[in-house]
Amino acid sequence: LFSNTLIILNNIDKLFNALIAGTRDRNPSVRKQFASAVSYLAKFVSPQSFEALMKTVLKDLVADDESMKQSAKHVLKSLSANCSELLQGYSKLVIPYVFLETCQTVVRGDEASKKRREEWCDLWNEIVPSTEAAVRMYNAEIIAFIIDILQNNDIWSVRAQAARMLTETVGHLQDRMSGADAASLLSFIMPMLSGRIWPGKENLVTAVAAVFSCAGPSLRAVWTEKETEEVFGILCREASKKKMEYAAAGLLATSAFAQALPYPKAVEWLVEKVADNVRKALDPSEDDDEQEEEDNSTREARIAEFMVQNMISLVKAIGAYSKVEDASVAIGALCVYLGNDRLFWKAKQALVTTLLELSSSWQPQSVVNVTTLIEALLMAAEEMVNQQRKSIAMQCLSVISKLAQRKDAFTVHWNELKKKFETSRVVQESGMFDDLESLTLITANSDTQ
Repeated sequence: LFSNTLIILNNIDKLFNALIAGTRDRNPSVRKQFASAVSYLAKFVSPQSFEALMKTVLKDLVADDESMKQSAKHVLKSLSANCSELLQGYSKLVIPYVFLETCQTVVRGDEASKKRREEWCDLWNEIVPSTEAAVRMYNAEIIAFIIDILQNNDIWSVRAQAARMLTETVGHLQDRMSGADAASLLSFIMPMLSGRIWPGKENLVTAVAAVFSCAGPSLRAVWTEKETEEVFGILCREASKKKMEYAAAGLLATSAFAQALPYPKAVEWLVEKVADNVRKALDPSEDDDEQEEEDNSTREARIAEFMVQNMISLVKAIGAYSKVEDASVAIGALCVYLGNDRLFWKAKQALVTTLLELSSSWQPQSVVNVTTLIEALLMAAEEMVNQQRKSIAMQCLSVISKLAQRKDAFTVHWNELKKKFETSRVVQESGMFDDLESLTLITANSDTQ
């Protein structure tokens, strides 16, 4: 009986190994059928044969051939459905690969790439309880996998995919990443920012920003002043690159660095850099090598988006300021942009939207006078109403309302503004003046809150 059992097991292994080859057939429907058959037999084969299958799957997952990746996906999906307990034994190996595939870029209008990503996301949801749980359980394996790809993979698109995976991973780690771990991770990544701008490299800069946001104060505690300065220097260099899409990622990373550590010196640099970028963007005489192959509408859209990222970077970074004198300088810069009638309306909208978030969270050491900022917001609201962009005007008023309520952080000389509020069409239509009066923020005999 024992001899017969061995014969049967050997034959099952032979059949199983033959079926493995079928999972890589050229015909997609054939691959799917073989993957299903393999999953049903997997429970009865030897550990060695199942390991051979998993080696094939892992090899196909890292291949540059999309059809091989699809083959691996079919096998994993079938194994998950029919023998999930066997697949769990290889979770540490499989999970990083599948996670990587969920970070594919979906090309706008490309239904095939959209469907491909959705299928990987479906598989991901089948093999893990949640992304947060997977990151928590396999954090070390995922980070090691990402670093290996970034250092050793020659395919730019795969590197970009790994960078997006890192951003996702760090986002789910939240405050669970220690300063030492974050510093170690950045010691691998920051040197990779040097050199040419390869396709998708901005994703790597975004990942760096995510690490700052996740572990900023802890990083400041473990870095020396020299190390902090070195990182700041790298960020300034990348944010100053000529390619707008890449420079925008650099600006956002510098902003995250300034806000998370916090590091006021980076805010000072951003105030000057954004001013320079705005000047160049609005000056038609500024030369642009990328302009030659673009029509005017494409170039304008590209510059407008760059200005959006500039405004977001600046406003977010201002939260790093705690001293009143520093805050006043930054507020002055915001007033200039709100009042600039040549600045793209999308950039102003980004400024106002981000400012609404900042007005809720900013904690300066002393009360900051925001009278000029509220006046600039009121003028911007009027401008947006005249341009038939009422929703943006309402956002301006929302910021004013939030600033008015934050008596712990902001002061306003309301009597200097009362006449303008009384005569403002957008304020009267919104009923905001009555709201402010009911809060006793605007009175006949008071200069401040």
